[in-house]
Amino acid sequence: MKIIERVKTIGRRLDWMLGGSNERASITNSADLLAEIQRSFTATSGVQVNSETAMRVSAVSACVRAIADNLASLPLILYRKTGAEEEEKERATDHELYPILRYRPTRRHTKVDWLGYMMAHALLRGNAYAMKARVRGRIDELLPINPNKVPPRLEAGEPIYRVYPENGGSHQDYTRKEIFHLPGLSTDGFCGRSVIADARETIGLAISQENYGASAYRGGGTKRMAISIPGELAPGAAERLQKQWEEIYGGPNNQGKVIFLEYGAEANVVSMTAQDMEYLESRNFQITDIARLFRVPLPLIQQMEKTTSWGTGVEQIMLGFVVFTLRPWIVRWEEAIQQQLLDGDESYFAEFLVDALLRGDIEKRSKAQTTYLQNGVFNIDEVRKMENKPPLPNGLGKIHRVQVSTMEVGAEPAPEPAAPPAAEPEGE
Repeated sequence: MKIIERVKTIGRRLDWMLGGSNERASITNSADLLAEIQRSFTATSGVQVNSETAMRVSAVSACVRAIADNLASLPLILYRKTGAEEEEKERATDHELYPILRYRPTRRHTKVDWLGYMMAHALLRGNAYAMKARVRGRIDELLPINPNKVPPRLEAGEPIYRVYPENGGSHQDYTRKEIFHLPGLSTDGFCGRSVIADARETIGLAISQENYGASAYRGGGTKRMAISIPGELAPGAAERLQKQWEEIYGGPNNQGKVIFLEYGAEANVVSMTAQDMEYLESRNFQITDIARLFRVPLPLIQQMEKTTSWGTGVEQIMLGFVVFTLRPWIVRWEEAIQQQLLDGDESYFAEFLVDALLRGDIEKRSKAQTTYLQNGVFNIDEVRKMENKPPLPNGLGKIHRVQVSTMEVGAEPAPEPAAPPAAEPEGE
């Protein structure tokens, strides 16, 4: 009876990981939590699917790296609003969060390392967490926490984060004031859904296919063999012959050996089955299916065999990647920072700079900038800033200019202004 109750309790505790109801049950210790996580992602194919095993699938690893690395490489800037318009802003370099978000989230992590860590967990586990370490009430560090150690729950509508230490020991509960929480897509308004949990059958199939291929090559990569021997074998002879065959000719290191057969035995290659013929095609489909889960275009994970509807050329593919893949995560990041780190202070806001991913080739960029300059959209200093150049001295680049060579059809050209009279020489 106790075993049945224990199983029911574990089922309720796993609910938060599998995207079920809002019920959040407590967990007695970190060992139980880790064991439950490992058991929770077993696919129908029989393989265990979790964030660690999923990352061993090349397509999953490539998708996670494409999103996490590209987002982590973008500058994350904290701005102060200087006017009513969105463009009226300045970098808030004097704010406590500016160096944390721009350069050093923790003393051990660079901004790229920290963002990559957080994004990888958000992609794989659906949630990423960081502790708001404070000094004299001000945020000094954002210490990342392994999501496997944080089963969140709601109490009276308020989020509570129970954190288990990595080295074991007793847990501690924290509130939103102490924890930074980046959720992915959510169906309960609180916890993000794990792509690995939702698609464990798809990823489990990919793992099974890799295991199947590895087993085939471990056996030497040969087709199925059938040995026919005239007459009836003595009891145990078939097992003994099979063992001898595998020891002498089996495995990749025994390829190319000459096969000797005795007593009229014949070796025959069994024809390839339909399952064998569809193996490579099925593996390619799994790559496409996994890329679909993460919304990553196939060329970005080095899958070039199929055409893409994201456009032609690297520039169009990167534009689609930024708009459809990175942008939703960028907005989640910016709004989470606004709500949880800036406490909703609307005089400040954080922004990722995506210009570096959308710059295109130099010819197209220079033509666009020339058009902007000639129509007064940008001044020279603004264009120089796009190219990481310093402004012109003495404010020469701050003037906006427009071309004045156009005129109304049929109108007479404006007369040239009269030249001022020459000054008479002095002394005459």
